[in-house]
Amino acid sequence: MEHRAEIEQFHGALGSIGEMAAFVTLGLTVPLAVLGRLDVWAPGIALGVALAVAIRPIAVRLCLLGAAMSRPERRLVQFAGLEGAVPILLGTYLLTTDLSTADRLYGLIIVVVGFSVVGFSVVVQGGLIGPAASRLGLVSESTPSRDREGSGSE
Repeated sequence: MEHRAEIEQFHGALGSIGEMAAFVTLGLTVPLAVLGRLDVWAPGIALGVALAVAIRPIAVRLCLLGAAMSRPERRLVQFAGLEGAVPILLGTYLLTTDLSTADRLYGLIIVVVGFSVVGFSVVVQGGLIGPAASRLGLVSESTPSRDREGSGSE
């Protein structure tokens, strides 16, 4: 295919725009009063840290048992982070129920996924992914950097 790289880059950008639109739209469904409650933030942050530090790496490790990957590659995938709007979208179904605590539970999901997990993934794991890959021996001198990838003249 003649313009494969450009098409893939366009689709990647389009997917990112769609993901941002989904998060903004889902964010508009959150009652701000719920986000100010301590009974939402305390368990939300605790659960978010547990997901990012322990639960996800264990689940990913189990999922990768049969994968044809080296041990360092598996460790990097375990470290990589959580993302996605699916848990938030599924949480909106809580708002359609007759549960008296539906707002609190939805707020908890927003705090866990939206702030704790995504924030932790972006700030901590995103900032450390390069050094982690280097430490695991997955980056070499011949690995192209982002600066060099887009500078080809075609």
